[in-house]
Amino acid sequence: MTSLNLTRASKFASQMFLMVSLGSRPVRVAESNAVITLTIQRRKGLLGKVRVMYRTLRDTDTAPYSTLGVGRASAGNDFVPVLESVTFFANQTEANVTLRVLDDEEPERMESVFLELINVTLVEGEQTRPVAFSPRLGPRTATVTQVIIESSDDAFGVLQLTSSAVSVHEYYNGPIINVTRVGGIFADVSVKFRAVPMTARAGEDYSVASSDVVLLEGESSKPVPILIINDLVPELEETFRIELLNLTTGGALLGELTQAVISILPSDDPYGSFVFQALPITIEEPAVNAFEVSLPIVRNAGTIGDVAVQWRATVNGRPATGDLRPLSGEVRFAPGETIKTLKVEVLADDVAEIEEVIKLELINATNGGNIGAEKVVDIIVPANDNPHGTVYFEQAVYHVQEPLGGVFSANITVRRSGGTFGFLEILYSTSEIDVVSYALKDGRDFLVYYNSPLAGALSNGLSRPINITSGTNVLNFCAAFCLREQACQAFSYTNTSRANCIWVASGASQLSAAQQTLTYLKNTTAAALLFSSQAVGGSDYITMTAQKATMLARSTAANLTVPILTDSFPEVDESFLIKILSVNLINMTTTTNNLPTIQQPDTALVTIGMNGDAFGIFLLYSISPSATKDGLYLEVIEEPKTTVLLVIERRGGSMGQVTVEWKYVGGSATPNADFSWTGETLIFAQGDVKKTLEFVIIDDMEPEDNETIQIGLVRTEGGSRILPNSDMVTILILANDNAAGRVGFHTASRTVVIKEGESLSLLVERTAPAIGNVTVEWRIEGPQVLMTFVDTSGTLFFSEGVLNNTIILKLLEYTTPEERQEYRVILSHVQTKGVTITGMAALSVQGSEAVVSVKASDEPFGLLSIAPTSLKITTEEKHTIIRIYINREFGRSGAVNISYQTVKGSLQDLRQTDGALAEPGQDFRYVSSSVIMQNGQTSVSIPITIIDDDIPELEEFFLVNITSAILITTLPTAPTLSYGKYCSALPTRWRPDSD
Repeated sequence: MTSLNLTRASKFASQMFLMVSLGSRPVRVAESNAVITLTIQRRKGLLGKVRVMYRTLRDTDTAPYSTLGVGRASAGNDFVPVLESVTFFANQTEANVTLRVLDDEEPERMESVFLELINVTLVEGEQTRPVAFSPRLGPRTATVTQVIIESSDDAFGVLQLTSSAVSVHEYYNGPIINVTRVGGIFADVSVKFRAVPMTARAGEDYSVASSDVVLLEGESSKPVPILIINDLVPELEETFRIELLNLTTGGALLGELTQAVISILPSDDPYGSFVFQALPITIEEPAVNAFEVSLPIVRNAGTIGDVAVQWRATVNGRPATGDLRPLSGEVRFAPGETIKTLKVEVLADDVAEIEEVIKLELINATNGGNIGAEKVVDIIVPANDNPHGTVYFEQAVYHVQEPLGGVFSANITVRRSGGTFGFLEILYSTSEIDVVSYALKDGRDFLVYYNSPLAGALSNGLSRPINITSGTNVLNFCAAFCLREQACQAFSYTNTSRANCIWVASGASQLSAAQQTLTYLKNTTAAALLFSSQAVGGSDYITMTAQKATMLARSTAANLTVPILTDSFPEVDESFLIKILSVNLINMTTTTNNLPTIQQPDTALVTIGMNGDAFGIFLLYSISPSATKDGLYLEVIEEPKTTVLLVIERRGGSMGQVTVEWKYVGGSATPNADFSWTGETLIFAQGDVKKTLEFVIIDDMEPEDNETIQIGLVRTEGGSRILPNSDMVTILILANDNAAGRVGFHTASRTVVIKEGESLSLLVERTAPAIGNVTVEWRIEGPQVLMTFVDTSGTLFFSEGVLNNTIILKLLEYTTPEERQEYRVILSHVQTKGVTITGMAALSVQGSEAVVSVKASDEPFGLLSIAPTSLKITTEEKHTIIRIYINREFGRSGAVNISYQTVKGSLQDLRQTDGALAEPGQDFRYVSSSVIMQNGQTSVSIPITIIDDDIPELEEFFLVNITSAILITTLPTAPTLSYGKYCSALPTRWRPDSD
């Protein structure tokens, strides 16, 4: 028998669906760090175990729906995003899920977070057969919930005033105080305010345009609509108060600063505005004492309070000391006073002054008073006390010297007394002197200029009478007339009760008898002697007619120039007159009584000193054929026994015994170091006209640039003088002793060791003073040079003053020889620019070569050798010390004691040369000594002393013998000395022995 069981499926099991509880939609929460619980409901079928997935929507996802005034929250900033699941067990109808809301400090309006159920899955069913569409989610509107985060952090702002007190001027036209919004700036907000009068009055001192301050969304500040009313009424400080009322809109809050006091500063000069009520005043400087001036000071605008007005007096920005009294002070105004008088005194003085403007200035007012625009008044004091001065000759006689050649401009000085203001134009003229009138004033007897008188009268019909104007000594008057009249040959004098005279220009020998009448013939020689003291215009000087000269402002002296001419005639002192014609002011105007004037003496006598140089004129020159500039410039070379010959010549006359002194007067050369003999006084006896002076250029070994010696004539006695522009000879000692430098390798670079692939720097030195630019070529010589070094030659450049340069040698890789190889770096072809040939650069005798050894094996203590440049040394016989250099290669460890000895001998066959053996103690100093080459040192020198004597000798030779080299540093092992040689032998090497 077969049985069958049938199971009927539950109808309602397939109708299960899930939804978010309506009670959880929407949810409003405040912004804070909090967890929100939401409920998911399971409706209809409750069989089996199901899992529900849910998530938060991103702020970039489309919102299921929107709420007015609510924005979208930002994941991570406003909430923690979730993507999670929750499990419902059989018969479970609800399950809770959580959402974390975040707090921040950013003001924000309301924002939404959406939580969405995204799928549901059957985990475990009640039957094996699945049921279609079960489980399932509810409708879209039931599977999304909205969480609204309320606005936070003062999202709409906190309103308050910007300041608790503000001061403004009455004339200010603009915002006085603002309402600021702190925090958020969302939405349009407003706040009401009121203005409360204190001492200021509404409508008279200020006005209110509105009772609200409105800030639109995004605005953070707005001015309070209040204006200050500007009037012309003098007022003290006035105040009113602004208060924000707790009446806001748009969600804004009221802050702490809600009241402010507005102060309107004093206006329209309530204490007064002080000015001068006077135009510029012109006051003549009083002759004596002082003159009082009254100046009113007016107080405009307000008259409140006591005010002191301070003032000062200045001239050109400085106190008016000596011109005005007092120089400063103050004028006091009581309340209500509107005018006061300032009294000052203009002072008298004896100081010459041009027009002065004394400025009286109001500089300050106390207690709130102000100084107005008309704060300065001028007191004008016209020019006074002869401001432009009086011009005169400072002496009655001026002495000048006739030039030896050409034209000499003599300066005749005039002075200005009194004031020195302004530029003066001085007009002057010259004229010949009336020597007769000068002699007449001296009471001279003029008959000495005539031959002995002859009895009788002139009978020439062409005789002329002399107009006698003197009542005394008529005869002397007539003699003076005839002398003054150049054409007069003689005159006749009749001594009667009324004496008279006649004169003739010719026929003086024709006489007729006449009683009491004598005739005087002019002695032309004696008369010529009298007129020889008269300088002649055009011959002795150039005549000046209305010539102009200028005297500068502030100057008390000027020179009137007169050209003095030279001639070839020996003459006695000659004189002419110079006269000031007029003085004019040329850079300003003045009144007539202040014009510059002329004072006595306005005429002066100018005497041209006697000439002819009877005692001689001295000049100095070189007689060397190489001298230039008429013997005034000579170039010499510094070398042994160089002498300079100069001639002192006496030209013109050679009368009497005179002396002339010559000396070193300047230059860059050093006396007694660069040249001998620095001066002496020479005696020229009568008739002596020429002497020679000689001095020696000292030769030294110091390199020097061009140096100058200036030898000059400085003083004479006995009536002679020195010819200008021929009184000094300049001698140039040309640059010498290789002033451009001696170029050679530094001692540390003369013997060096290099390994494969290494770079080596060889220091090349140039001796001071290193003038000019120098180039020197270098090259490397040795086996397979091109296969050993990167560069095998080059050129070094030394600019002026540079003392060092470097040769960089780079050894090619894989070039280490099986045996040590030796290379010579040779300097050659030195060229110099910018230096005379006597000072050109040269190669150092011992430093022209360097030895570079390419290391082949390990030599820790090195190999010692005499430097190639020291194998043979040639030197002049003089007291000097030469140096023999010993080099160490391939190693520098340990200190080595090197013994040496000077011996008589030669490595050359003296029969094949003109030479002899030098004698120890006579030609060189015998020495047997040693030097130490320290650890790490690669070169050391041996000093050898050369002795100078006075014996004529041929070339002489001696030897320096290296006797041993001992390693004196304690080391485990050391190589032994192989052999020693002489410094004049071929290059040899040895290892130091251990001690």
